[in-house]
Amino acid sequence: MALSSQEAAFVKSMILQGNKRWAVRAAFPKLEDGFQESAYNYIMQNPEVQRHIDAGVFYMFRSIVRHITVPEPKPLTYEDKCNMLRLIINGEREKPQYIVTSAGLRMIFVEPSEEDVADAKQMLRELTEAQELQWMM
Repeated sequence: MALSSQEAAFVKSMILQGNKRWAVRAAFPKLEDGFQESAYNYIMQNPEVQRHIDAGVFYMFRSIVRHITVPEPKPLTYEDKCNMLRLIINGEREKPQYIVTSAGLRMIFVEPSEEDVADAKQMLRELTEAQELQWMM
């Protein structure tokens, strides 16, 4: 799965600057004050983001540490996908939402809606069934 444009901006900023606040601002330029930590948690809960940051750091230092080969980011595993869905089901993965303020369009983070939770439960059920079928083959 490819990174979203927000995730890619975050990864690039983390690799080049190493500052999570700047990286959050790069990913979410319209973020309302006070939601930086929620935005950071949201984006870092995606294991692909962490893997791309690691690979990018290795890539930057490949000329200094010559014996290290830069690994390709690994695809998401069954456990990664289940963990992401459980975060939504448990209400731990807030999602970005735009609001209109006197300063214009701004972004905040809110808890997942009942519909998001129901969708995540359904996807987890289908993912588990698909995994079980794969083991039976």
